[in-house]
Amino acid sequence: MVKYASQDMSEELIEFLVKVNGENNDKLAREYVSCCFSNDYRKPIFVVYELNNKLIGAAAYSQELFTTGTWGISWVCVDEQHRNQGYGEQLVEFCLKEIAQKIDSEVFVILGTYPDKTGLYDKTGFFEVHKDDDQGSFMMKKISPL
Repeated sequence: MVKYASQDMSEELIEFLVKVNGENNDKLAREYVSCCFSNDYRKPIFVVYELNNKLIGAAAYSQELFTTGTWGISWVCVDEQHRNQGYGEQLVEFCLKEIAQKIDSEVFVILGTYPDKTGLYDKTGFFEVHKDDDQGSFMMKKISPL
């Protein structure tokens, strides 16, 4: 089930993000999760996927700084044992729906991918805009308010 991350699960969420994305992301994961539960302007909002009370997926969405018509989705990850079963797609769709409920006009939603890892985002209607320096992709989707 997809739900909002709660502050009491902060450490579990950080550990999950680091486990799935690698130890070199520890500091960044801590900063993002800490910001999520702060009063920062345009802070990220984390959602998690729990299966049998176990965290198996996570994603974050936020309005991009210095813009009015752009939102971003980041930290989309699913535990290796649960990949290719639709959990990542459900996380992305949940984020898109939540963004659509918060907007009052069309916006662009952007995200970045690892090299050759666009399948999930293709399924959810994103299209490639540009390759980054590491051969990952910048992807975009236009959405309307609900």
